[in-house]
Amino acid sequence: MDTVLLRIKEITINEGITIGSLEKRIGASKGVLSRAIKNGSDIQAKWLQKIVEIYPRYSSFWLLTGHGDMINQNVTTIPKNSFEKKCSDCKKNEQRISDLLETISSLKETNTVQKELIAEIKKHHLH
Repeated sequence: MDTVLLRIKEITINEGITIGSLEKRIGASKGVLSRAIKNGSDIQAKWLQKIVEIYPRYSSFWLLTGHGDMINQNVTTIPKNSFEKKCSDCKKNEQRISDLLETISSLKETNTVQKELIAEIKKHHLH
């Protein structure tokens, strides 16, 4: 029997996620989809709408009817390598931030030492 719930399960398999992860992603309570799949019961339309909104690459027509292509041919997806590049850029930025924080810490120490020296010099000049 080919149902909407089986197609939802197919989306999770294709995405490499669990039903629980999908529930969390769409804002459903834990077990909303998994219980429906287990019991063969219906789910609220709002969950289908959320799935379609969050996963636009999947055809809503296919999800509802089981007909046509699973992947929506009209949706442009971001190439996987752009995420890898972004990740690489993020790593560089994180390293830069770490380096800057280290520099700030060093400058604070230097500032503290200089303030102590200034205080010591003022103390000697006043006496």
